Amino acid sequence: MKRHSRLMAALALVGTFGLGLGVLAAMGQFRVKELSRMTVEELEKRVAASRDGAVWCAYGDKLREAGQFGAAVKAYEKAVEFGPELVEARLNAGVALAQANNPDAFFAYVGRLAINYPKVAVDLMERGEVRGLRGDARWGPAEAGARAQAVD
Repeated sequence: MKRHSRLMAALALVGTFGLGLGVLAAMGQFRVKELSRMTVEELEKRVAASRDGAVWCAYGDKLREAGQFGAAVKAYEKAVEFGPELVEARLNAGVALAQANNPDAFFAYVGRLAINYPKVAVDLMERGEVRGLRGDARWGPAEAGARAQAVD
């Protein structure tokens, strides 16, 4: 029986692990946590020249936490512009409209979502933050329309 050096196997294992971490870092998997710890001012500096949807989404989150709902909606729209795959930015834009107590803009937004992203519209209407608009007469038709589109 031939014995092999464990040193080479250990180096291969460490190299593979390092390469995997490098790929994850290059894809931005660790950056989201970093962005969530930044202040509004730090994110404002980042978004000034950024075309990264994740940065704009984090900025929108901070603005929404600070109660600046109108500005948060604009930040989420930029996030979707630069990162169309960011479903959370679409959801949070709707939540910010609901929290801004702007039912006209909220239902217009839900109508657009129901046509283009019906599953996202259904998910938005199930969020606890938008329940305050349930009393609006437009809620039932908007919810029914979103669900009907989601089934198709």
